Amino acid sequence: MQRENLINVLMYVFENYYEPGHFIDTKTKHITEDMLKAGFEEKSIAQALLWFKELNATKKAFQTHKNFLGKTSFRVLTHFEDNKMTAEARSGLLFLEQIGIVDPLTREIILDRAMTLAQPVIDLQELKWITLMVLFSQKRKRHELMLTESLILHTGFFTGNETICH
Repeated sequence: MQRENLINVLMYVFENYYEPGHFIDTKTKHITEDMLKAGFEEKSIAQALLWFKELNATKKAFQTHKNFLGKTSFRVLTHFEDNKMTAEARSGLLFLEQIGIVDPLTREIILDRAMTLAQPVIDLQELKWITLMVLFSQKRKRHELMLTESLILHTGFFTGNETICH
């Protein structure tokens, strides 16, 4: 089998094993065995499970610093972040912030998880999935998750080119 794109492996884990607001038991052999049977490479499975394990750790780490991120805070991307995300992906993340689906804390977790992917560029479609996975992992984000799912999966509305006027 040709080497899988990690985002595709993450999406498979997300769609088949993730429950809202719960951690994936990354130590279980059941997931690995199922995914091997589905045709995924062991290395890709291990990377995906590590990504979800680090998502849990990242959420905990950022929670301890959430008081530093006010509701009106803004983010200047580093050179690395700016180059790793397409303009559409950056616009899409900003759009989700502007309409109140993504708060500054969640934005930081999304950026952290996007930057850990080995691929050189994160496009809008990949950022959408990362956003869904991050929101799905947060119990208090059920409303935002439903809005995001609707915007991304059902209506096709979220293209990254939207502009919010205040």
